[in-house]
Amino acid sequence: MLGFKTLNSLILVFKTKWLYFLLAGLALTTIFVRFYQFGRVPTSLYWDEMAIWNDAQSISQTGRDMHNRFWLQPLFISYGDYKLPFYIWLTSLVSLITDNALVGTRLVSSLAGLSMIVGVYFLGKRLSSSKITALLCAISLATLPWSIHFSRLGFEGHLAAAFLLWSLVGLFYLRDYHSLTAKTNQTRTMNFVKLMLIYASILTPAIAGFYSYFSFRFVWPALTLVVTVLWWSRIKHHWLGLLLTGLFWLGATWPMFNTDFYQASNQFRLSTNNILNQPDIPIQINWWRENLGNSLITRLLYNRLTFFAKELWWQMLNFFDPAYLFLTGDKNLRHGSGFFGLTWFFSLPLLIWGIISSWRQDKRTLGFLGAWWLIGILPAAVPLETPHALRSLNALPVIPLFMAIGGVNLYKVLSGSLLSLGKLGVVQLNKVVVLVIGFLISVEFLMGYYHYFSTYSRTSALDWQEGYHQLATYLSQNHNQFSAIGVNIGDDRFFLYYQPLSELDWNQIQQLPSDGFKRRQIENIYFEPDDSFFINHPDGVMIRPVSKINNEKNPYEIMAMINNTWDEPVFFVIDINGLN
Repeated sequence: MLGFKTLNSLILVFKTKWLYFLLAGLALTTIFVRFYQFGRVPTSLYWDEMAIWNDAQSISQTGRDMHNRFWLQPLFISYGDYKLPFYIWLTSLVSLITDNALVGTRLVSSLAGLSMIVGVYFLGKRLSSSKITALLCAISLATLPWSIHFSRLGFEGHLAAAFLLWSLVGLFYLRDYHSLTAKTNQTRTMNFVKLMLIYASILTPAIAGFYSYFSFRFVWPALTLVVTVLWWSRIKHHWLGLLLTGLFWLGATWPMFNTDFYQASNQFRLSTNNILNQPDIPIQINWWRENLGNSLITRLLYNRLTFFAKELWWQMLNFFDPAYLFLTGDKNLRHGSGFFGLTWFFSLPLLIWGIISSWRQDKRTLGFLGAWWLIGILPAAVPLETPHALRSLNALPVIPLFMAIGGVNLYKVLSGSLLSLGKLGVVQLNKVVVLVIGFLISVEFLMGYYHYFSTYSRTSALDWQEGYHQLATYLSQNHNQFSAIGVNIGDDRFFLYYQPLSELDWNQIQQLPSDGFKRRQIENIYFEPDDSFFINHPDGVMIRPVSKINNEKNPYEIMAMINNTWDEPVFFVIDINGLN
């Protein structure tokens, strides 16, 4: 009968030519889920993505951003949220080959995600000295839902995570430089060139990452220090080169700290709700002091520093919530599907065993990966909105690295153990475990992405400003039919969706006045107009959301409807006289 001889022969794919077919199938699968319905799932562009597209198009066509500032700048004003430039620069190159905003804005992130699969292979190889572990690292990241989802979005944090990973790869090659060059008989000149290339591979992505995402400036130096301390005996020979690398990096960051809007950008980020600006902090501290006697000890225990440390600790713990990691992910549907976590539920044994086996066999690797995880989520833990899958992307490679280490070591630990299944015979336990876990993750993968491509666009539509592109298209095609149009949808960032579709070229758009870096009028369209609009344009029309119209009792003359992807009305064009 079929029995476990067949099972054992299937396992041998890892030792035969069929391994290549398996890897090819995995590669095609991971590429498929990253690019299938690309530009349609998620259904629309978020404000931040659309702002990137505006500046990118303006730069590619005029060499200046949408506010008429030269493209080579360390900080873009955008719509008043101050964006770092590297993602915008790369998107401006992409915009030369496509005018599809959804594809053009997200392609940079997709390529960054693919590069991380390669990068984590090299890092896994350096950490484990095992090609099998390195290969499993690449497979784990390639199939990681956290990675796949953000590879389909146009967020700068994902690009910065790729730069961080590649800079760490260069650092580990520097760590192993002497052992690598000892195996070759090359000239000193050639070895020197290799060493310079390694330093360049550390420094270049470090600078690019600094100009990609704000938290990178804290995470990269901290992780570089961690690696240097943990493997000092192997890195100390390069102390001067590392010092110069750090100085070059600091020098490259100088334009940021001297740009016009640097202080304003810091104030903007600190203005979000976070543990540093809670108004009741002094009240809480004084309450604890008074109720515990207000002694010297209570003053030492209860102050702003200890309060922030406690709050930060609890905020960081939220990132290790099992539901967040394995079941639902980020509650914000822009940062996940709500149907799966950052990783697959059935990868839990691999992740746990990866941590345990690292503790038993290589505490320095455990210390590095643990520090990477904590440092990566630390900046994301300061805002009150936790856990946050986007802000913690700096830690993305840690989970697949632990999973790969756990998978290989679990296989080794169970090697030699036999499992008797009665009449079916005896089979090696490690092979059964590999097949069972692989099968369960595959089923979970298929279920997750069936939901993703069939349901997610609909459930997350509001989070992605679904209907904005349709409204912008309608206005670009029909605005000349009306004397004036007031777009009153409760969002003063909608102008970002209309600018690329307007009849004006980017040179003209750059000259338009702005209020708080937002356009209030383009052509005869007024964005979020005040009451004077009704007086000055009595023959105009108003755009209102369907939800708002349905909640009002006054009847309106509906002149047109703007529908979403599913042919449902989202906005109404109504006669302004009905509002008087």
